[in-house]
Amino acid sequence: MNVSIVIVNYNTLKLTKACIDSVIEKTSGLEYEIILVDNASSDGSSDVFKNDERIIFIEASDNIGFGKANNLGVKHAKGDYLFFLNSDTLLLNNAVDELWKFCESHKENMLGAVGCILCDVNGKPCHSYAKLATAKDLILSYGIAPFCKSIAKKQMGIDAKDESADCFEVGYVTGADIFVHRDVLKTCGAFDPDFFMYSEEAEMQWRFKQQGFKNLIIKTPKIIHMEGMSQAKKKSPTIKKILMTQTSLFLYVKKTSNKVVYALFRSLFPFTRLPFLLLSKRSIKEKVAYVKFLLS
Repeated sequence: MNVSIVIVNYNTLKLTKACIDSVIEKTSGLEYEIILVDNASSDGSSDVFKNDERIIFIEASDNIGFGKANNLGVKHAKGDYLFFLNSDTLLLNNAVDELWKFCESHKENMLGAVGCILCDVNGKPCHSYAKLATAKDLILSYGIAPFCKSIAKKQMGIDAKDESADCFEVGYVTGADIFVHRDVLKTCGAFDPDFFMYSEEAEMQWRFKQQGFKNLIIKTPKIIHMEGMSQAKKKSPTIKKILMTQTSLFLYVKKTSNKVVYALFRSLFPFTRLPFLLLSKRSIKEKVAYVKFLLS
């Protein structure tokens, strides 16, 4: 088996079906399997996918999170390569074969995670990679973001490479499309189960880098990522999502820094959120919950 495509579904029945359909429609030239891990969805996903003979369906007993669900898929995978593909993606060309051929022809280059330049439904490039942020990067980015998002984005190295080359090295590939050889996972480990959601792909690829592997973006695969839609960007995240995101952020810093740096980061981070607390139109209840979180 050349490639095992692992997709995690949580209440995204229509998106997941469209993703699977696009994989089957566009993929040829190699031996592959599709492994769908369902995180105890309540939208009827189980009834639909458990009878889909095109896939291997794995049903978690609970919502175990993104990383753990992907790891569950890995346990059932037979492929030499793993392709972690978000359920809200659509393949526009034979992307799986493009990734596989590239990795097979560059085995001598110590490849870690490989991904592509994702685009939104309008064909506009969207978030595909970033640098592996340090505690300093995060403090500066969060401090600057309320005043100038473009500078904050640059500080984090989000999509900031010269994309004229056919391939280029990045800090990490976004979790929407991670293509990696199973031997890399054996050497470095897969997704850290301590993360529920967010930052887990960065922490995993940080470990790849620590072992000398390179994370790359190549340009030939074409994949739509629905998260890149302009409508989604305009929506303000819920306080629950903010807390979840920043919980994972703290965990990322803790796992990639020493104790002194982590302690300084936790001490300084609340100060970067003062503009959010003072200028945000969030309710008092939400702001109190956020302050309690920051001081916990």
